[in-house]
Amino acid sequence: MGILKKHPALFTGLAITILFFGFLFFRIDFLDTLELKSYDLMMNFRSDPGVANEVVIVDIDNDSIEKLGRWPWPRSLLAKIINKINAGEPRVIGLNIILSEPEESNGLKELTNLKELFSRNVLDKSGETGSEFLQAISDAQIRLDNDRKLSQAIMESGKVVLPVFLRESRVVSEETVETDNLLINQSIQNVRSPAGIYYPRSDEITLPIPEFLKYSKGIGHINVIYDLDGTARRERPVFEFHGLFIPSYTLKLAALYLNIPDNKILPLLKSPPQKIRKFLWVLKELQDLLKNTPFLMS
Repeated sequence: MGILKKHPALFTGLAITILFFGFLFFRIDFLDTLELKSYDLMMNFRSDPGVANEVVIVDIDNDSIEKLGRWPWPRSLLAKIINKINAGEPRVIGLNIILSEPEESNGLKELTNLKELFSRNVLDKSGETGSEFLQAISDAQIRLDNDRKLSQAIMESGKVVLPVFLRESRVVSEETVETDNLLINQSIQNVRSPAGIYYPRSDEITLPIPEFLKYSKGIGHINVIYDLDGTARRERPVFEFHGLFIPSYTLKLAALYLNIPDNKILPLLKSPPQKIRKFLWVLKELQDLLKNTPFLMS
């Protein structure tokens, strides 16, 4: 008891440190949830910034679906929407829909099969009339090709940003992967990532189909971070994919709106995850306590 009476501050500090280590390693979810709810409360107390007239959200809601038909809408309709928005001369258009596969069209498939059959078995025997019929089939194919219409709308606008999705991997293969030049050009090149720093990495990426990717103004990932209560409060500014750093969707939109080129975006990866930051903080407090408090045995 003598040493406890002589150095109460030391043992109080040690007790607090041990308590924090317990919080860290046993993960008391109640405290984490309390922290998150406190953050939400502080955000609600902020003054209302009002509605920014620089940003217009074209939402696909129930009313839209009732008026324009069930989802998914044909891409010809998406093309018309882009053309209409583009007429308002926006700085950038974010089409936040994953378009990773060609649109299925049974009519287009039947026309393609009919064209191949006609070309193989009838065209040589039908003369000029056959050529006219073949051209009519080709024209019909163009009219029914909704991917072509959307691709043309994206190209003519020159302002459309498309989303990508990356599947996060704890262990990423070091195997060299051939990467599309379009994806290389859309990535952020000047990322400083010191050794040992954590950042999200992926072995798998879901991209728009090549025609859309080719004519898009940019791409950005739509991966978000969900907290314990299932609410998304944060996002990852960049995501690494085989040596390429893909910006977040919102970061890409903001950079284009502010006319900031990719080579001027300079992310510095330096912050470890929250749990590691807590561990480092507790460790530093313990080191300072033992360094600054005289420990005398009697």
